[in-house]
Amino acid sequence: MAKSVEELCTQDCLLIAPWIGIDFAQQGVWRGTRFIPLPARTFAILSCLAHHPNTVMAIDHLLAVGWPGNRMFLAI
Repeated sequence: MAKSVEELCTQDCLLIAPWIGIDFAQQGVWRGTRFIPLPARTFAILSCLAHHPNTVMAIDHLLAVGWPGNRMFLAI
């Protein structure tokens, strides 16, 4: 029998749905039994959004999370 996402995730994991989980320790996501590692920038933004559910994030904040130290953001 195939393992569930809940069984495959580390302790530091957030289940989004029965088949999808964000694994903070391994910096990636589980989709079913498949682990998908994410690039650092992608994971940083996803992690920020996951840790602040139901919160509207300013674009400047997300840009600072994804591109730390870069002050040359586009004016939106």
